[in-house]
Amino acid sequence: MSTLGRGGRSCLLVIDLQEAVVADCLDRDGVLHRTARLVDRARAAGTPIVHIQHDGPGLERGSDGWQLAAPLRYPGQSFAVATHDTVTLT
Repeated sequence: MSTLGRGGRSCLLVIDLQEAVVADCLDRDGVLHRTARLVDRARAAGTPIVHIQHDGPGLERGSDGWQLAAPLRYPGQSFAVATHDTVTLT
């Protein structure tokens, strides 16, 4: 299990930018490009990056659709948290 150090209080939180989630996203390429730039800036500054990856029907852990979108894949350099709960906004 990886943990974030207590030295800083900031991190970049990237939520659900997985292949199947962003497949039909409006301005998909722009969203991913801007997010990848933020990830690169955070990495250069030594800021921890945490990816939240939802899993469930259509997003089975390890499937192609569950993977982070291509521009955000940096193996072994970020933390990933899998979520299983359905979130409903009211």
